[in-house]
Amino acid sequence: MKKLQDAGLIKAIGVTDFDAAHLELALAEGIPLVSNQVSFSLMDRRAAGEMADLCMAKGIKLLAYGTLCGGFLTDKSLGQPQPADIADWNPTKYMRFIETAGGWDAFQTVLQAAAQVARRHGVSLSNVASRWVLEQPHVAGVIIGARLGEAEHRADNLKLFQFSLDSDDHALLDAAFAQTKPIPRRLLR
Repeated sequence: MKKLQDAGLIKAIGVTDFDAAHLELALAEGIPLVSNQVSFSLMDRRAAGEMADLCMAKGIKLLAYGTLCGGFLTDKSLGQPQPADIADWNPTKYMRFIETAGGWDAFQTVLQAAAQVARRHGVSLSNVASRWVLEQPHVAGVIIGARLGEAEHRADNLKLFQFSLDSDDHALLDAAFAQTKPIPRRLLR
């Protein structure tokens, strides 16, 4: 990729799912990375901490996917019992994040805090979930997945740019985060 860049065939190099150690290794080898696409959400906060520090120091931006935790970080999950039977791969992956972070009860604590913030701003819980990620200084953008045949959310997603989280919102979310456990750097996807 660096040779292609040197030849003027590509402008910038980005990577996907590099942890901080591998990102730092690539940079040490002289690869001028500008972005890293990673999972980042209210439940999966692995891209904070060490990754955030490295990105800020080196001018790398994150493109965050999974901001809605496979559809779990939405109003439809609030106050609901844990799903008993999940057959689809994507929700199964995100359910592992929820279980690792403390289980369904800890997840509901985060959902309740996000819902309270959403009510204050007149937006959806999913807007708050994505906005929290987007406001991290090392994040350039969020990737909100769409699935053919699923519900239409474009109008709701645009509300993401109509509000900002304030210190009270962050304090409420931080208190909910304290009820969860950190997800280890290396959790199988």
